Amino acid sequence: MVDLMTTSQTRSQSPVRAESAEHEHTWSTESRHPTSSGDVLYVRCGICGIRRVDLQSRLDTPPAPLSRMVGVASDVAR
Repeated sequence: MVDLMTTSQTRSQSPVRAESAEHEHTWSTESRHPTSSGDVLYVRCGICGIRRVDLQSRLDTPPAPLSRMVGVASDVAR
């Protein structure tokens, strides 16, 4: 199952900074791992390919980012 989420943060041609805003991310879960704090999710944007780590502490709440977005954006038009 693929989880899709969106945010208003985006990518640049250099390592991504969360402050930039050029497209709405479409997060899909690459892997999910149960921990004592909840599920840790490794997610990737289907548009620009950047990744981040999220924590979903309860199944009835949305995941929250644990890390900054990392990666170099693909050649998506700005």
